[in-house]
Amino acid sequence: MRSWLFIYTVTISLFLSCSKEKEPICHDDICEYFYNENDSLIQEEIARLTLDLLPKPSDYDKWGQSENLDILIERLNKYNCIVATKVCYACIYTLPPQSEVKLVVTYNREIITRIMDLLTGEEEPIKYLRLHDE
Repeated sequence: MRSWLFIYTVTISLFLSCSKEKEPICHDDICEYFYNENDSLIQEEIARLTLDLLPKPSDYDKWGQSENLDILIERLNKYNCIVATKVCYACIYTLPPQSEVKLVVTYNREIITRIMDLLTGEEEPIKYLRLHDE
């Protein structure tokens, strides 16, 4: 009886900790993606996190993504394994322009620092481009 109760408790806690309604994916998964630089899975996750963030160009923000970039950083910081900070907005002069976010990721008791390049154009949500060293 005790073993059944233990298995039940563990199973319920796993489902609650990885609830899709609270977060797009479990903490360990996103940390592993960044740690291993798994571009396709990072791209999917950033797309989920920015799906509702449409650009709003204005006189003060030609590309309309400054606020969206701040929201993305806020969402990334909800993961207990990530510390995200803005390096720059629309500072890489390509079309569309790119922005950079610094990520400090803790995974398997190791800490890595990477820069994430994002496309921040005026016509669609922010898109993941690549990770690179500082």
